[in-house]
Amino acid sequence: MRSGRVTSMTLTLADIEVWDYAAIDQVFAAAMARAEGAQTAGNTVGDLLSFIQWDGRAADAARDSAHRVKVTLNDHGDQCRRVADAAKKASAEVADLKYRLSKIRADADEAFIAIDYQTGALTPKTAVLTVSQLQHQKAQEVVGQPDPAAAGGLHRPGPRRDRPRRDSGRYP
Repeated sequence: MRSGRVTSMTLTLADIEVWDYAAIDQVFAAAMARAEGAQTAGNTVGDLLSFIQWDGRAADAARDSAHRVKVTLNDHGDQCRRVADAAKKASAEVADLKYRLSKIRADADEAFIAIDYQTGALTPKTAVLTVSQLQHQKAQEVVGQPDPAAAGGLHRPGPRRDRPRRDSGRYP
């Protein structure tokens, strides 16, 4: 923030597209491995001097130092676990967000709407028909039957009645 002016950072759909939840999962795994390593090292250092028969001020100083190292490493392990927990949560949120974005994109495509991934602007797509599709559409209009594709769905003809069924060998 300079001269009292607030600047904002804009997040675009294109930014979300490049997010990689698998990479965030790798951060989770690395943070957990580091947490476990710090915990193990701290416990080892803390327990190391308990096996030595040693008295005096030097022994007390060594034990105190080992205890401080153990506490420091355990604290570091706890911090790594918090990072791992945050990474796991972020990974799940990114995966969910990318899934929802793919559903929105599919719905927009189905509705012939284009999405600008930099601005978020929506614009209608122009449907282009081939000559044979246009002729078919005109023929359907002449006959008085609506074109099923124009009505929003694809027409699937029913079973043909002029051929025998495969399972019975008889005509219906």
